Amino acid sequence: MKNDKKKNAIRFGAIAVAALLFVGIFSAWALSTQETATAEVGIGDAPPGLEINDAGPGDLISDGIQGRPDSVNEEVDLFTVAKEEDNLFDGNYEVTVSIVNIDEIKNEYRYLNLDLEADESDAGYLTLENGRVSFAIDSTDIEDGDEVTISVEGGSYQAIDDTATSVEFLIDVEEGSVEDPLDLE
Repeated sequence: MKNDKKKNAIRFGAIAVAALLFVGIFSAWALSTQETATAEVGIGDAPPGLEINDAGPGDLISDGIQGRPDSVNEEVDLFTVAKEEDNLFDGNYEVTVSIVNIDEIKNEYRYLNLDLEADESDAGYLTLENGRVSFAIDSTDIEDGDEVTISVEGGSYQAIDDTATSVEFLIDVEEGSVEDPLDLE
């Protein structure tokens, strides 16, 4: 009887050590395969008298594990839009933010949903299906040196594998007659 208890204790100890080794090796592998995708930005056309600056890049997607749904990191600022002092345009600016490398990242994510905002006002969702979002900004919202910050406020994704391609954004701004500008806070 005493021998059986000793054998069981040894077996239990061996199983516990094997389980700890497996968990440790698996954790090291999982952490080593994680990458970070950044937000790369580019500036397209802008009307005269409008200054557009990139606020990025910033870490957009990180610490994801292959095949598991995950959330986008905290807010990542992409662009700032400001009027120059001599700009007399009084109307709406039509803003389009696009994912430039959409074809490349479609092969690496099952889905990607990015919540785009302009000064904390919802501007729409960028997804793998639409690849671009358009919205309007009233020129009077960026008077007197104010600027509008366009950012990714959150979102979700699911990576197909352990690669993390940077998401490349492009902004185009035109003077337009869009009738329903965002209500900037």
